[in-house]
Parts: sequence; structure tokens; C-alpha cells
Amino acid sequence: MHQNDDVYTLALMKSPFPDVEMRYLIQQIQGRQIAQKKFPTLQREGMIFPARIHLEQTSSEATAIYKSQLVQGHTLADITGGFGIDSIFFSKRFETVYHIEHNIDLQKIAQENFKTLQYHHIQSYSTDGMTFLKSFKNSMDVIYIDPSRRDASQKKVFLLQDLQPEILKILPDLMGRANTILIKLSPLIDISYLLDQFNFTKYACEIHVVAVRNEVKEILVKLGANSTEERMITAVNLESNDLVFTYDPKEILSNKIEYADASKFIYEPNSALLKSGGGDVLANRLGLKKFHPNTHLYSSDDLLENYPGRVFKLLNKLTNPKKELKNKSIMAVHRNFPENLKTLKNKYSFHTDGTLPILFASSVKKVYMNYLEYINFNK
Repeated sequence: MHQNDDVYTLALMKSPFPDVEMRYLIQQIQGRQIAQKKFPTLQREGMIFPARIHLEQTSSEATAIYKSQLVQGHTLADITGGFGIDSIFFSKRFETVYHIEHNIDLQKIAQENFKTLQYHHIQSYSTDGMTFLKSFKNSMDVIYIDPSRRDASQKKVFLLQDLQPEILKILPDLMGRANTILIKLSPLIDISYLLDQFNFTKYACEIHVVAVRNEVKEILVKLGANSTEERMITAVNLESNDLVFTYDPKEILSNKIEYADASKFIYEPNSALLKSGGGDVLANRLGLKKFHPNTHLYSSDDLLENYPGRVFKLLNKLTNPKKELKNKSIMAVHRNFPENLKTLKNKYSFHTDGTLPILFASSVKKVYMNYLEYINFNK
């Protein structure tokens, strides 16, 4: 009835039910609104939603599906279960999923929702994840962990030593209890830092940079029990037509990228590829040239399809930017330009909510302020 209403307006109203607080009703309405966007296929009558902060921290449907495709086996323990979205999608591929959540209120909500959605092979327990594992006699095929990224004062943290539980401390214990460990980390974490942290381990390591519609949402680390020095990095942009790109970080050391001024076609890596640090590796494979060591744009004389990012055709230079850009709504492609975008917007009085692409970038020898043509391969 009030599913699409503004919750701040509803907060001023009195609860229509004498035995139900308005705060709880708003929590349910707000939950449904978030669920509609974040995990649409799981909406059912009877679903119960926790406080907003728990929904903000939970995985989206798209990322949960992707995670579930990275692992396989019969048994999986989600030892930081939260609201249970990841457990639900893991359960589509595993015979038994153990959902472990130390917050008893959140665990009870998840448990009720599993019943409502008829996921009867998810077993939910309210306890600490490590306590559960130590009490469990058999080994698991997979252990999944999404450590808390807030400290005691509720400030956001993302370095491995600041997370709870502290991943590197418990890792040997985890690897002794499962064939595969899957870890979800903050999109802010640095990939080279991660490689340094896991390089000393004897485990096979995959790092997945997961974006949804060109916004990086999660960094996943998959560790295998087999002893190997193999390291692979994958960049994926979900809910797009971008191809998935995978590379060995050793390629960065041997990669010889060529720098040159812009050619006819320009390639802008998507956010996942950029975050992964593999832009130069892919460019080298494809024979693209880079603008500048600090300009993450590439170019070629011949048009390449299926590049994971945006592709443009370079057009003529702006001759009178003040006149040509004034009050225009543009799509700014801004990379390593002498002036930041905020300064440019004030200087030339343009907006950045449009579809007219304008290049602001530096190559080794030139500074570009050019019109671009966006090439849409999906027409």
C-alpha cells in the first residue's frame, strides 16, 4: 500500500496498527524499496527486512550470482552470513549451505526469510563463524567470508589487518577446514596491496574485480588449497555487454606499452578493468598505444570491437571552448588534464549530465580538448 511512499513523510504519521511501531513499518517499507532494486527476484509476501544499514552492506543479486559461479561442491559455510543474500544464491549450487550470523536479530530475520522463500537446505545458526567451524567435525568444500569493514567506532576500514575477523590471522585455520576460501573485500582496496599480502601464501589465488554497470562494487579473493604460485586477476562489469578480462599479474612486469599521441579511435577502460591494473596488459595484447603513463586512455588507427569499456572516434578540436561549451550538457572524458573537471565546469559553464562526448586529456606531447563520437556497438 505504501511501498513507493517517501519514508521521511511516513515518519511523521501515526502507525495504523496499535501493536506495531511506526519505526518498524518504515523499516519494512524501506526494505522493500531497496530490495526492488538490489535483489528483485527475491521479493515475496512475508519477507522481513532488517535495518537499512544491513541492507546497504549486503550483496546485490547480480554480485551474489557472480560469486556463486566461482565456487562448487556439496557444502559451503557462509560464516559472516548477514541478511543471507549470498547464502541464498550459493544454495542454488550447493546441497547444504550453513548460514552463520552472530547478530541474533539479523540471523532470525534471515532464517525466517529462508523458510518463506523455501530454501530448506540452508541451515542458519546464531554464533561466531570461527566458533561454528571449530565445532563442525567435517571439512567444508567452501568457506565464504565477508569480514566487517567497520571498526569499534563504526568508521569504515578496508585494510586486511583492520577487518573483523582479521583475515590473515585466521587464514591457515580456514584453509585447514575447506578446499576453497572465498573472501569479499571493499572496492576501495588496492590490488597491488592485495597481491603483496597474499604473495607469501602457498595457495592458488584469484582476484576478481566486480563492477555493476561500470561501478566497482566488490573485490573477491578466491584461495585454493593446492600449493601453487599461480595468481590471476579478473575484471568483470556485470549488467553490461563488456567482455570479461583475465590476466596474470606477472604480465605487468614484462609488459612494454608504447606511448603515442591519439590516433583515430580512443578506448576508455571500464571501471573494473581500470581498478584491476590490467589496462596496459590488454592494450599490449590488442596492439593499442597509450596516451601517457598517467593517462589511462588508449588509441588505434583501426576500430576494435568488444573492448571492455567505451570506444570513441576522435573528432576536431574545440576552437572556442567558452562559446562552444557554454550551457552545454556534455559527457566529459577527463583523464590527466592540466585542470580538474570542477575548474573546467566553472571556467566554461558546462554541465556533465549530457551525451555529447568531449575529450579533456594529455598525451606525452599534446593536450586535447576535442569533440568525440561515441561508438555504440549495441545498435
